[in-house]
Amino acid sequence: MESFRWMLSRGVAVHDASGKVLRMAGSQTDITEGKVSDPLTGLPNRLLFIDRVGRLIKHKKRRKDQLFAVLFWTLMGSR
Repeated sequence: MESFRWMLSRGVAVHDASGKVLRMAGSQTDITEGKVSDPLTGLPNRLLFIDRVGRLIKHKKRRKDQLFAVLFWTLMGSR
């Protein structure tokens, strides 16, 4: 099954007086949770919805006997 992670990458290089790189340091932070859910409510967002529907479509292509349906409901004035 296909999977993905959203990563925040940061890095910095330390140079000597001539501009030559002496060393580099960096970090990576997994920010997937913030990308697939609303930070205020914690509810899944559109990115996660599209990912899950895509997975269902792929699954359906392999399993012809299984059915699925999607209900997408937008509440007006909720933004």
